[in-house]
Amino acid sequence: MPIMRDTGRWEGIFGFVNTVRAHTIEAGLDPDKVLRHLEFRHYLPELYGGAVMVTRDFAAQHPEAVRGLLAAINLGLKDAIADPDAAIAAVARRNPNVDIKANRARLVGTLGLEMAGEEGGRIGIGDADDERIVAVAELITKAKGLTRVPAASEVFDRSFLPPLSERVTSLAKNT
Repeated sequence: MPIMRDTGRWEGIFGFVNTVRAHTIEAGLDPDKVLRHLEFRHYLPELYGGAVMVTRDFAAQHPEAVRGLLAAINLGLKDAIADPDAAIAAVARRNPNVDIKANRARLVGTLGLEMAGEEGGRIGIGDADDERIVAVAELITKAKGLTRVPAASEVFDRSFLPPLSERVTSLAKNT
């Protein structure tokens, strides 16, 4: 995708900042020289990025699996923060063709940009602020012409999260 920019075949792209940066590094380009990002957090700060989603039926039928998955993600995040190089080495063991430099930049960039907000320090990474959820639901309801804004509890269930004392709250090493 970054190579297409140099051929003049596109004017812009949409994607996660650090994924686009990693692809640019893989293409042998310096992302700081060839990219300019418009980050949604500057224009729609209510929005969240990625999420772990399961169906209501799955959550009801397999609550321990959901809790286990979220606990494993939390532990993996702790390990990745403590040693980003080991995290990338683990990925490279699964996929020897991975570009280590590009994916280390993607990991460190994602931790620093998408995950380092003050909200995580307050409520823990993985949790979501109810007021912010409702604000997002209001935006989506308006944009889609829907008739009802769902309550935060209808779209997010924090009961599956590890306790706050166990969750990552800082992206500094040794959290």
